[in-house]
Amino acid sequence: MVKIELLLVLGGVVYKEFDILEICCRFIIMQTFISHSEEETIKIGETLAKKFKKGTVIALYGEFGAGKTVLVRGMAKTLKCSGTVKSPSFVFMLKYDGKIPLYHIDLYRVKNPDDIKALGLIDFIQGDGVCVIEWAEKAGKELPVVRINIKIEVLDDNARKLEIEEVYP
Repeated sequence: MVKIELLLVLGGVVYKEFDILEICCRFIIMQTFISHSEEETIKIGETLAKKFKKGTVIALYGEFGAGKTVLVRGMAKTLKCSGTVKSPSFVFMLKYDGKIPLYHIDLYRVKNPDDIKALGLIDFIQGDGVCVIEWAEKAGKELPVVRINIKIEVLDDNARKLEIEEVYP
């Protein structure tokens, strides 16, 4: 008897148990961009947001000052959101009204994934707008499988590498 062990790696996370039929029915698109300025990062956000629809979830990963909120500014511009986009670090979530509501969540101060439910943020993650989550690694299993992961790496004072992984059904 031969034993075969399958491992699935998504977004750098290794899954030992998964439904093979569910995985086979999904596909992943990966892209990499290099931005040399805040303006270019905003343009990348604008371009990405052109394909957003109600229910789209974007998980952002990157250190302090990487440009996560700058990227969201571009997304908000395409979605014709009102107001100035700023980091929601101290309030957990900011909502911007536009052609589709934009829910901008910051999980930096969240201690564990259970806090997401306690704060009522899960309603926005599963809501009818576009949900962008900074410090998404703190969400654990509260993140939907179908989402857009964006990892931002600081290359130098101005340059950023953006790795985008789109997971679709």
